[in-house]
Amino acid sequence: MTSESQAKGKKQSLYLRAKLKVQKLIKLFTIIIPIIKPYFSVMIISYAVSLLQTCLAWYSPIYTGGIIDIVTRSKDSSHLWDLLRDMLIFNVISQQVTRIGSKTNTNSREAFNRNLKAEIYRKLLDRKLEFFDEIPPEEAENILMNGIEYLTGLCLDDTKAILQTILGTFTSFYSMYLISPELAKIVMVTTPIKFVLESFSERYGSEISEKRRNLLSAFWSLPRQAIENILLVKCFSTEEKEHKKYIEVQEQLKEADAEYHGEPWYVDLAKTLVNEVFTFFLIFRGGQMVLNDKMTAGDLSMFNMYATTFSSTANYIHADFKQLYKSYQSSLEILKLLEVSSKAQSQPAQNLTKPNLTGTISINNVSFCYPSKPEVEVLTDINLKINAGEAIAFVGVSGSGKTTLSYLLQNLYTPTQGKIFIDGEDARDYDIPWLHHHMGYVSQEPVLLPRTIEENVTYGLAGEYTPEQIDKALTLSNSRFILNKEKFPDGLATKLGKTKLSGGQKQRLAIARAFIKDPKILILDEPTSALDGESESKVQKAIDDLIALGDRTVIVIAHRLSTIINCHKIVVFDEGKIVEQGTHKELFAKDGAYKKLFEFQINNMKNL
Repeated sequence: MTSESQAKGKKQSLYLRAKLKVQKLIKLFTIIIPIIKPYFSVMIISYAVSLLQTCLAWYSPIYTGGIIDIVTRSKDSSHLWDLLRDMLIFNVISQQVTRIGSKTNTNSREAFNRNLKAEIYRKLLDRKLEFFDEIPPEEAENILMNGIEYLTGLCLDDTKAILQTILGTFTSFYSMYLISPELAKIVMVTTPIKFVLESFSERYGSEISEKRRNLLSAFWSLPRQAIENILLVKCFSTEEKEHKKYIEVQEQLKEADAEYHGEPWYVDLAKTLVNEVFTFFLIFRGGQMVLNDKMTAGDLSMFNMYATTFSSTANYIHADFKQLYKSYQSSLEILKLLEVSSKAQSQPAQNLTKPNLTGTISINNVSFCYPSKPEVEVLTDINLKINAGEAIAFVGVSGSGKTTLSYLLQNLYTPTQGKIFIDGEDARDYDIPWLHHHMGYVSQEPVLLPRTIEENVTYGLAGEYTPEQIDKALTLSNSRFILNKEKFPDGLATKLGKTKLSGGQKQRLAIARAFIKDPKILILDEPTSALDGESESKVQKAIDDLIALGDRTVIVIAHRLSTIINCHKIVVFDEGKIVEQGTHKELFAKDGAYKKLFEFQINNMKNL
């Protein structure tokens, strides 16, 4: 490849990367602007106050220079008192503007950050379940917390800092040039040297920043991991091991911090020499000009003050733009929370609702792959008809697709192929909250929030509820144990997290949470797996009673086949396919997969 073609290829590569960055920037603002639009007035006020502070700071040296000239030249006491009076008024106004500006900036930032966090959290909750298969909860939490801080910085702090720095640099240099073009040129000559030294110093710090970030992450995550898994730590007696690991990371972080906040001695020496030589030469040349009556002492004083402001603001430009870019890059992570997953294959919901739901379900040629693993087909060509009021059981070995199909029935995922109809309508067309209000679900593992028992039991209810509803749900799920004042003095107000419950107790409360909605479609995924024998029989009786009523569709996923004998139909899954379906008697007579599963469990029971 010739050097000309290499240069052309490199130019194209740079163009494509720049184009990609611009596209990301446009996409970010396309998504973010509608969210921050209600807060534009807050942002404008914050910007205006900050720029006003910069302008006031620019005007301040004029009073100092004027006072010096009066004292050293005109010696006009009346003029001096007038100028001192004006300076006093100006300083009072400046301080009040600074105080009000600081308060305004703080309030606007907090309001902006608070409302933005709530809005993005809402959008996060609205994402489909498949989104959370692609992004770990910790990453989503980190983006939600830290990403929004960076986005707030991008929209307020960093952009405002850039504007202040640019305005301060321009006004300072313009003022210097008006006072003395010659001295202004001297300042301009030395500024690039300072800029290079500051850039070198920042680059030195960035070289170890990644290592420091990783150590900080470990420093905070190690205690959290140990505490969340304290039972494991206690069972294996690894307290000393965990503490030692934490101390090691702490020492590494200490060394990294020392490197991060330090810089090579020769860089510090060079910066000191440049600053001192520049100050010496500027004062020397300025002093000569004052002695030769080319400028006044007051003008020299003003020039030095503007030169100091110019040097500091000019040095900040690189750091400010670097921080702005960092905030921009980190803000792009929020796109993961706000964008609909590119792998999602769902169509827009029609927000369909009905006066009531009967519970008729039709599954037509449904196949499914999880978006996070598109190469693995979990369900293959599923066809199934469930009539309203029927009790259906899904059975099969673990991983055969039973639970996945229950997710599809709730429209938590979208089939890769085929469709699911509920009461004759495509499940994807229903209003999701409305559909879920008419469906109840109990998962394999009981999931309860660290809130009160009452809040957990009534979690799925959209509006008001009565004590009778709670009492009925607790009775049907055999959960009235929570009303025992000796063991649970607070009753329904008992706060989970502080109060420990057994796995069986948690499962019964989870069942109560499903029962209280009085759903037309009830999906029970191993509902009695965590219960003792007595509780299981009572909950099983409640389920059998519901089935006997025939006024709702009940889908039971079970490994314990003795619990689903009374179901109207049993569907047998194997490797994502339906291999058999029928009643217990019909399937047992076939001498197929169901009979083998049933006999295997019976033989295991005999061997106990």
